[in-house]
Amino acid sequence: MNLKKTLFILFVLLGTVSNNVFCGTADSTVGCSVKNRWILKPSVSSYLGWEKSADLVQFGDHEPLEWNARHINFRIEATYGLSKCWEIGLFAGFQQHATDVGLYDTFYYEGYNIISHDEVYINKLAPTFGLSVNFHLLPLFVKEKACRWDLYLTANYGGCVLIHTESRRSFYGHYRQEYGMGVGLSYFIKNRAGFFAEFRFGNYSFFPQYVSSYSNFRAGLAFKLN
Repeated sequence: MNLKKTLFILFVLLGTVSNNVFCGTADSTVGCSVKNRWILKPSVSSYLGWEKSADLVQFGDHEPLEWNARHINFRIEATYGLSKCWEIGLFAGFQQHATDVGLYDTFYYEGYNIISHDEVYINKLAPTFGLSVNFHLLPLFVKEKACRWDLYLTANYGGCVLIHTESRRSFYGHYRQEYGMGVGLSYFIKNRAGFFAEFRFGNYSFFPQYVSSYSNFRAGLAFKLN
């Protein structure tokens, strides 16, 4: 099934879905339109990052072994509805990342080759920030008010400033970027507070020289401020 047919079927299903599924009898009169709506969204995600060991053995001129690790990415986002379907958001937060804090002067030799040296790596926090744009689908099909669900297409661009780079010998800059597109889903209890989840495809690694990550899942809480 091609993409056009899939999207057509999705739109038909959204347009014919029952009001009992998507809407309720909550006390809000905002309805499914997001125009002039403010939402505050704290959330967490697991970003694939970079780690490096201490006390690793290297032979001759070979570099120490490296491996990937999951790091916590936390953010708070505020979104505002520009029209019935379009919404823009700004976010800020922090990202864990590994950095080296020392390279010991003691080297161990076997003949003329260095066989090991000691490095110490710890996790640091780096600030993140960016913007997002959402296009909500339900206002196109569901006309009733007090809708508790949000289903939307989403895109974002963000950055991370690594105050401490992952290696003192790194030639890469301190600023890293992320970007991607995907889909999001929210559900509000009493049409005031609820939960949301988003899944995107794009670039979601702040350490592209070491590890690639082409998708991201994020989940958190959502609070309507008006």
